Amino acid sequence: MTFIELHEIFKKTFGTDRLADIARKLNVSPQVVSSWKSKDSVPFRYVEILKELINNENLLKDELFNSKIKDGKTGESEKSGYTPDYVFIIIKYYRYFLKNIFLLIGIPVISIIIALFHIYYISTPSYVSNCTVLPVSTNTASGIESMASNFGLNIKGETSQYNLSSSDMYPHILRSRRIASELLETKFNSIKYGNKIKLINIINDNYDSLKVWSEREKIRSIRNVQNLINVDLIRTRVGVNLLNISTSLFEPLLAKELLDSTLAELEGITSKFRLSRIGEKKNFIESRLKNISIDLANSENKIKEFRENNRSILSSPALMLEQERILRELEVLKEMYITMKTQFEMVQIEEVENNAFFEVLDHPEIPLGRTSPKATQILFLTIILSFFISFSVVYIKEELLLNFELKKFILLK
Repeated sequence: MTFIELHEIFKKTFGTDRLADIARKLNVSPQVVSSWKSKDSVPFRYVEILKELINNENLLKDELFNSKIKDGKTGESEKSGYTPDYVFIIIKYYRYFLKNIFLLIGIPVISIIIALFHIYYISTPSYVSNCTVLPVSTNTASGIESMASNFGLNIKGETSQYNLSSSDMYPHILRSRRIASELLETKFNSIKYGNKIKLINIINDNYDSLKVWSEREKIRSIRNVQNLINVDLIRTRVGVNLLNISTSLFEPLLAKELLDSTLAELEGITSKFRLSRIGEKKNFIESRLKNISIDLANSENKIKEFRENNRSILSSPALMLEQERILRELEVLKEMYITMKTQFEMVQIEEVENNAFFEVLDHPEIPLGRTSPKATQILFLTIILSFFISFSVVYIKEELLLNFELKKFILLK
């Protein structure tokens, strides 16, 4: 082989034509390469080394390489067209992957099998049931406020705007420990645990319905129930707020029943609150009505006694003025008595009414499919990651193996 041919092979294959790089690749000194250049001849022993280097790199076509270095004969270089570097890179990776085709396919297949097994046999499915609620503003203090307004008093304040009928309060009420503790004692029907099983047994994976739970276990269970309930406040442009309430469990029917029970507990708490407020209001009105009745009777007796003791009051301006004061006080007491009596009747009517603090627009339904784990997304990510890992493993394996063989070959030479 001539030095010109060697120079051309290094330039196309290894991307260099410097004498120092050629010497480093063939493990000789630059002076030896310089002598080859002056003689325009390369010894056969180094032709074989060059052949091994090119075969390990898998960058040169066998026909071109063998035509130039076959049997170590020297001759004129055959003319051939220029081959771009990316062609050799493509050939290199193609041979890498063709050699490790089973590894490239095996890693993704095994990963997909593991992912499917995890999705359908290991992971706990989650089914979400939703409902939409419209809070209804029913302020129980409005009666007292209207009554006070009759006397020129304004008792409307911020406290009247923030009560259990306020939509901003519902997320806190639904995620309160009170509702969670009530739900823990509620019995549900489950495919896995059977019928009439308490929620505390279900979320703790316990089949013993007679188990006595410790306070620590109850506190932990309450936190778990709070995590099962999600509330989103939807503020509309028209100023009406909606609530999207959802519950999640591992069975679709169980998730729906839990949401039904949550709404029932919410209605129970708001009803108790309404009756409590009405009771306080009724007690206040009864007390005031009793006091006003006594004051009214005293005022009536006072005007009676005044008229009996003062038969001729027209001739006395002082007596007429005193009579006007007594009559004015009597008229005020009459107005207060009529107002209190009216409010008392309204409270009694309100007490027997069944006004809810919210209206359910979309009732809970049984979920048609699981929310998590999401099989499609998991499989897609598994395929992408497994192929990336398989390509990386093959590349690292082949590069390490090639470097090891080259070092071993150079040391043996």
